[in-house]
Amino acid sequence: MKSGSLTSEICKGYCQYYKPSKDEEIACMGFIIAERLVEWGLPISSPVISGPLSNKGETEMPGEETTVLLRNQICTVCPFYEDDCDFIGFHRLNAPDAQQVKAMPCGGFLFLGRFIDSKIIDIRDINQVI
Repeated sequence: MKSGSLTSEICKGYCQYYKPSKDEEIACMGFIIAERLVEWGLPISSPVISGPLSNKGETEMPGEETTVLLRNQICTVCPFYEDDCDFIGFHRLNAPDAQQVKAMPCGGFLFLGRFIDSKIIDIRDINQVI
């Protein structure tokens, strides 16, 4: 069952697919990994992490290297990978970068990307909880 504070921090804060009216028990792999890392002691709020929005008011993608690492590590084991992920669908089709805005990754992906880019965690931490 999803934690309310994690749902607020990750899903509501980072995910364009989040629908607060839906009380779903399913979660993206990014959320599941973040939940496991929190159980290990990762603080979900950090002064280094300013929040999900860039200064342009848009959700910011992680750096390219982080994006590739996360896509290879968490997306391939995500329950939405095969049929329900617009972000992976975008990469499978090699769609133009302009379409990336419509195919953002899940909130968990963006949340974890922020922590990796800020050097609070690294991909080895994620691999330990997958």
